[in-house]
Amino acid sequence: MNDSFQILDAFVAHFSPEVEGRRAEAIDAETKTSLQRLCRGELSESERQEAAKVLISNPTAMEFLLAEISSLKER
Repeated sequence: MNDSFQILDAFVAHFSPEVEGRRAEAIDAETKTSLQRLCRGELSESERQEAAKVLISNPTAMEFLLAEISSLKER
């Protein structure tokens, strides 16, 4: 596993238990773009913190992130 995926794996492992039992909300295009950039390692520290808040509060966002990670692994 390369460094980028190790970082993402650690990120997901750290936050995924917090998502359980929370209300699922649709995510907007801006959030999707931000999460895609997170997967590519393109977010600044402050942007990563904002993404973490979204992921903690919205299981739909976490599912989207996991799908993005999976699609990157398949490429």
